[in-house]
Amino acid sequence: MIDEGVVIIDNVIAKNIISIYPNPTRDNFTVSISDNVSIGLIRVSDINGEIILTKSFSHSTNCIEIDLSKFENGVYFVKLVGIEYEITQKIIKIN
Repeated sequence: MIDEGVVIIDNVIAKNIISIYPNPTRDNFTVSISDNVSIGLIRVSDINGEIILTKSFSHSTNCIEIDLSKFENGVYFVKLVGIEYEITQKIIKIN
């Protein structure tokens, strides 16, 4: 269920708001967030939709380091959740 005030942003706009690198990754990756984003959460979930990690950020945070070293290789989803938007991007963990 999506709140009426939440906008799901398409990939073209999302590329200007969030960048995830390196992708694929071995252990750590960086989520770079546009200056236009004020506050929100980053949720990482596995292929089954289970949330494995959550981090909050504020307008003073431009880059967040995420550590996947404790998790299996595979596909994960990184969701940026803000007051008025949700952006989901895929990341792949390899050895």
